[in-house]
Amino acid sequence: MAREVELLTLGSDFGANGYATLAEVNAVAGMLCLGPGRWLLDVGCGQGWPGLYLARQTGCRVVLTDVPFEGLATAARRATREDLGDRAWALAARGQMLPLKAATFDGAIHTDVLCCLRPKLATLRATFQALRHGGRTAFTAIFPAAGLTAADARRAIEAGPPNCGLRTSYPSLLHSAGFVDVEERDLTADYVSTTARKLEVAEQFAADMIEMLGRPEYERMQAERGQAISAIEGGLLRRSLFVACRPRRK
Repeated sequence: MAREVELLTLGSDFGANGYATLAEVNAVAGMLCLGPGRWLLDVGCGQGWPGLYLARQTGCRVVLTDVPFEGLATAARRATREDLGDRAWALAARGQMLPLKAATFDGAIHTDVLCCLRPKLATLRATFQALRHGGRTAFTAIFPAAGLTAADARRAIEAGPPNCGLRTSYPSLLHSAGFVDVEERDLTADYVSTTARKLEVAEQFAADMIEMLGRPEYERMQAERGQAISAIEGGLLRRSLFVACRPRRK
C-alpha cells in the first residue's frame, strides 16, 4: 500500500518518502548529461530512488550510498532483478565520509537528503571531491524561508524535515565547498502540491494504511503533512533544486 501511495504521488515505486517526483528526476538526468559510460553518485539513496531509475533510463553507471543497510540491500536486490548488476553498486557510507576515489564521478545527486543532515558543508565537500573536474551536482532541499522572525523560523523548522534549519544559504554552502556556476530553481509550488497530494491519497487509503502502520503512526504522519502544508502556504518553508559544478582544470 505504501508503494501504491508513492506511485500515485511521486511516480516512483522505490519506497521513497521524500518529494522528488518523476518529472523532477527526469529533468535532473538532462542537467547532469547522464548516459552510457557516465558515472553517477547517489547520496542517501534509500532503496534506490532515484539512482537505480536513472541508471535504467539513461544507461549510466551508479554508486548508491546510504547508512541503513536494509535499504541498500533492497536496492541491491532490485538492481539484480532489473539486470543492472553490472552498472549499479551499493555502498554503506555516510554522506560526509565517502570512501570513494577522488575525481571519479560525472554527476552527483541527492534528493531531500541534505536538509535532514547536520554536516551539510562536509557532505557537499565530500561530493565535490568525488566529482571529476567539470562534474556537476544536482540536489533538492527543504529549508526555512529567508528573513523570518525567530518565532516563524522555529515554526518552519518544526514543520520541516529534521535538521532543515540553516545558518546560511545553500548557495553559500556550495561556494564554500568549492563549487561554481551555482543555480537555484524554486520548487516550492511543486512541494506544497506534492505534500497535499500525499495527504489526499493517504486519506483515500486510510483503512489499509491504518492496518499497516497502526492508527497512532498514521495520524502522526497525516498531522505532520498538514503542518507542513500550513508552513509552506504561510511562506515559512521552501524547497529548491540546486545545480553546481566542480571547476574544470585550468
